[in-house]
Amino acid sequence: MAYLRQSLSTSILSSTVIRELRDQLTLFPFIPYAISLSMSIVYREMRHSRLPLHRARSRAQFQILCDALSELSGIFWSASTTADMGKKLLKEMDRVVSAASASEARRPQQGTDDALVMGGAFDAPSNFAAQKCKFGRCSSERAFKHWLTCG
Repeated sequence: MAYLRQSLSTSILSSTVIRELRDQLTLFPFIPYAISLSMSIVYREMRHSRLPLHRARSRAQFQILCDALSELSGIFWSASTTADMGKKLLKEMDRVVSAASASEARRPQQGTDDALVMGGAFDAPSNFAAQKCKFGRCSSERAFKHWLTCG
């Protein structure tokens, strides 16, 4: 129940931020904090969603929240720091997905198990799990945490 409430609150906040950040929203210090909390919830949804549609929606919300924090960076230094971290995370996820897609394109007929693992366009943890890291230590359970260090 709490997960649904958090998800709904995040959706409402991201739609509000799009429309009213500059014009009607009073910029109290808790606004960047609320946006960063929403980013953490959307990030969790990106990681744990099994449906590509939900991952794509979460990624779009994450991008919206990063952009909102970037707009607040002139006022709040914490917004600037959090926005930079979010943009780096999106860039790294895109890099991993494109590398996984490229390796999938090179090996088109490897078997049905790999086809099931390489499911979605924004499925960074699963796509990375199908690849070997450069150190050879990644397992499917630890792959998402480990891809940040293995690159």
